[in-house]
Amino acid sequence: MLHKHNFEKVAEVIPFEEFKYYKGCAAFLRTLVALRCQQTCRSGGGNPLCEIRKRACSVLGMRTDGGMLKTETS
Repeated sequence: MLHKHNFEKVAEVIPFEEFKYYKGCAAFLRTLVALRCQQTCRSGGGNPLCEIRKRACSVLGMRTDGGMLKTETS
């Protein structure tokens, strides 16, 4: 929505230091949208070879059983 209204140009002139990060933040958010899965890992979908899934499971202490994510205690 902000992209449609050229907010990038507005962010350049707003006198708050935080807006200097707008371009990077907007690019990051667009990337997240592009990575959106049709079926999430927790709902039994997702690619079992997905690097994001592997790393998230490792960090969160989760394992996959038949496509479903489960905590180590469940």
